[in-house]
Amino acid sequence: MTEAENPAAAGSEPPGVRIGAYVLAGDPVWLASSLSRYYGFLDDLVVVAPEDRLGWTGRPIPVDECLEVISRVDQRGIARIVWGSWRDLIDPLRADTAQRQAGIDALGDGVDWVLQVDNDELLPEPEQLLALLGEAERRSLRAVEWPMRVLFRGRSDGSFLQVVGSDGAPRYDYPGPVAVRAGTRVL
Repeated sequence: MTEAENPAAAGSEPPGVRIGAYVLAGDPVWLASSLSRYYGFLDDLVVVAPEDRLGWTGRPIPVDECLEVISRVDQRGIARIVWGSWRDLIDPLRADTAQRQAGIDALGDGVDWVLQVDNDELLPEPEQLLALLGEAERRSLRAVEWPMRVLFRGRSDGSFLQVVGSDGAPRYDYPGPVAVRAGTRVL
């Protein structure tokens, strides 16, 4: 990608490093805010979507609404959809992992790094993450963790709780690697 195609990232992206991301099409609430934070740095974007519009537990999810949001953010037309079915009524996390792996696999060797940013996470200071990716590249690291602003946490009763510190200010978590090398196998 040239600087003319992506002026927001001019001079920020580590030289010669191609960055991709996958988005799970399931929750549109914060999707535009989340994706907009890092979209300008991407060389490739994969949207992993269940063709039956059912989530990991078999419940309907707003896939089409997510696709509309992504289409509005995707001003360069780099997003492509990977359709499939990821459902596991006994172990929904196994389905989640399989869907994420489908995103990593779809990006293939077309990128060096894969951003794993959930739709309810906001990437603070993306330029600093890009600098860390450059450092990780130089050190031949396999993954980079970075604090994320997690907007909601699921509760056992199926509701969601906004995540804030005791003073009501945003809280940043380390939910796992935010960037992994292309070809990574998730467990």
